[in-house]
Amino acid sequence: MHTSISLQQLNHTCIRYVNCRVCAAAGGHINPAVTFGLFVGRKLSLVRTVLYIVAQCLGAICGAGMVKGIAGASYETLGGGANSVADGVSVGAGLGAEIAGTFVLVYTVLSATDPKRTARDSFIPVLVPLPIGFAVFIVHLATIPITGTGINPARSLGAAVMYNQHKAWKDHVSRHRTNLIILRVIVRSSLMHILALI
Repeated sequence: MHTSISLQQLNHTCIRYVNCRVCAAAGGHINPAVTFGLFVGRKLSLVRTVLYIVAQCLGAICGAGMVKGIAGASYETLGGGANSVADGVSVGAGLGAEIAGTFVLVYTVLSATDPKRTARDSFIPVLVPLPIGFAVFIVHLATIPITGTGINPARSLGAAVMYNQHKAWKDHVSRHRTNLIILRVIVRSSLMHILALI
């Protein structure tokens, strides 16, 4: 288990490197779930959202390809860094963990970057990454033993494309269903938030 997590960390690092090469243009977006949440929150246009998500997925595939090249023969034995539901855990439990984890991340990003926050709190823009990083840390602690933490659909897609094994794809499709459910939750909460502002 420890070596598989190390390969996932290498995968995260390479994907972040590839995605960070375009941070000046994209504002550092590396997670399609967060990008979509920002779209629903009216912080991104539809065209920009689609372009970001395409770039994130292509960057993730390139990053996973870099990992495959660096890891060599150990790539296949360690599962390619692809996420999968742990043995003894039902798909429903994995789905629930991913829904909760992705919701925590997206909600934290939307809350931390809320422009109205400056009016009601003592807001220090430099500290905005702290709650986001803390949310990612907590979600990883909670979901790594269950699903390997797939709260970034692009990273999961990149690893699944490069590893290309049945279980990785089956679990990735389950995670895609998670994102659709999260989409519904975000839309409902965003509508409630918008109605509360009116």
